[in-house]
Amino acid sequence: MDQDKVAQNEQVSQTQSGNEESSNLPNTGELVYEAKKARKKAQEAQAKVEQLQSQIKAIEDAKLKEQENYKQLSERLEEENDSLKNDADKGRKLVDSLQKIWMLKKPWIL
Repeated sequence: MDQDKVAQNEQVSQTQSGNEESSNLPNTGELVYEAKKARKKAQEAQAKVEQLQSQIKAIEDAKLKEQENYKQLSERLEEENDSLKNDADKGRKLVDSLQKIWMLKKPWIL
């Protein structure tokens, strides 16, 4: 009889500890919701940073114009223009190479 009571007490304690462990585990739905919420917040923050950076640049450009420091403004715009030209050239090369590859795979279309 004593052994039966000990066995029952062990089973009860095991089920109680199992319930405690499962209650300590967060719901996966809640985790997904929190992750989406955090991702959205990070994206909004990144958009805000980009917006503020563009505003700062516009303010700096306006100050340079006011100070009639056109040389520095021109140099900055020239650097930006060169960067954009390089990106455009890379894009054109990529499009050309993709077109060539596509034409090689589809020679019957002309």
